[in-house]
Amino acid sequence: TYYPYAGIFDNEALIDYNEQDNYTRSMELLICQGILRTAGIKPDNFVTKGEAVKMMSLAKGMIFNYEFLDYNNPRQTFEDVSIDDPYYLFVENAVSQKILQDKKSKFSSEEYIRAGEFIKLLVNLMGYGEIASRPEIFAPAAYSNSSWGLNGYVSICQALKVLPVNEGEVFDANSVVTYAQAAESLYKALEYI
Repeated sequence: TYYPYAGIFDNEALIDYNEQDNYTRSMELLICQGILRTAGIKPDNFVTKGEAVKMMSLAKGMIFNYEFLDYNNPRQTFEDVSIDDPYYLFVENAVSQKILQDKKSKFSSEEYIRAGEFIKLLVNLMGYGEIASRPEIFAPAAYSNSSWGLNGYVSICQALKVLPVNEGEVFDANSVVTYAQAAESLYKALEYI
């Protein structure tokens, strides 16, 4: 096992992988750019919603909107992401930059992110969210669980080659996203941000 960048954060290796792993390069590059900051991750670990939004916020760039940083009257988009939550700044940044547009009462940052949710964030990050939400524009895309209504999102991700799916597999909106898939997709999407 090879541990690049050991000691950068919390004196732990950031990635634990074999040198032959295909996703290693994307993960290393996201670490170098400060987008991937979770210590001790493995490519096959699942990504939580909080970590996915954190990566997207860091990829887009953090804006400091003092409206949501006001400690006396902080903005709180989700009832379970208070100002003391470690993901608060990333979530509110994602909302401000229209990366995170699903307005629910709870965010559930510790739940694993599904591929359908991930590609919505990814397409919004690249600035194509509004057009992706108009499925009548796109030819039907080949993916399972089409009940998610992701035709536009899947089509855009397929066209830009950023769909978080292993080679030879069909996109499944209900599958849980791994760090390897997230890193590969996000790294490829950086050129469109």
